[in-house]
Amino acid sequence: MPSLFPSFRRENLARGNALFIILIAIALLAALSYAVTKSNRGNGGTNREDVTLTRAALDDIAATTGHAIQSLAISQGCSPLQFFVDSNPGSAANIAAWGAPMTANWYNNANTLCNASITPDTSCFPWNPAGGKVGLNWTATPAGYGPPDGTVNLGKNVTAFMNIWMFSPLDATCPATVSHGSIVYVYFFAVRGDFQGFDTLWNICTAMNTAGGAPAPDVAFASWVAAYTANDMAGPICIGNNNNSPHYDSVEIDYPVYRY
Repeated sequence: MPSLFPSFRRENLARGNALFIILIAIALLAALSYAVTKSNRGNGGTNREDVTLTRAALDDIAATTGHAIQSLAISQGCSPLQFFVDSNPGSAANIAAWGAPMTANWYNNANTLCNASITPDTSCFPWNPAGGKVGLNWTATPAGYGPPDGTVNLGKNVTAFMNIWMFSPLDATCPATVSHGSIVYVYFFAVRGDFQGFDTLWNICTAMNTAGGAPAPDVAFASWVAAYTANDMAGPICIGNNNNSPHYDSVEIDYPVYRY
């Protein structure tokens, strides 16, 4: 009678091989999950932590900048036009531009870009050590998006171009000077592929409009004058496009911080 041991050994070896393959599959799945999670975070993904931290950074920057703007306008009598030419005070290119008269601009309710020639006064700049002294984590701006160092790091691999603009709901045309009743906004702008963390900013954008009762960002984009007039100083509002042809994917988050 032949021995049963060889058959027993083969059976156990087969079971061992199957268990080994299962363990390898589990290890590979875990590694893949980790890689995907790490990749999402590295690109400013849309997990809850990224969204929460980025929203907190946006709120903080808008609040501190808004406080500086109010102080400069009320205590020092600074014109809002000075705020619009401010950007990274550590940029040599920006500093060189501030040394001569330049053009400041803002938008009115006819969706027209209004221009005014001013001589920059750094003591009226909210982000300048000579003015509002609000310190931000600046970084280089992609080509074609305004001042060369007008982008801020929002943490968690999220960046956005940042500046200040004004909406003049009482003016049908460009006024000769900034009119009272105008609203000063701190804004954050990003385009998919050029700035980091677009999806995180888009999630924040849609949540802001939902909470504030504003139209969806792409709807507000098409009729921003009506949306911003209705929103007034109620809180942040956002416009943008996300896979909405023919526009490129972009997002702009606006914080009303001061009524001039």
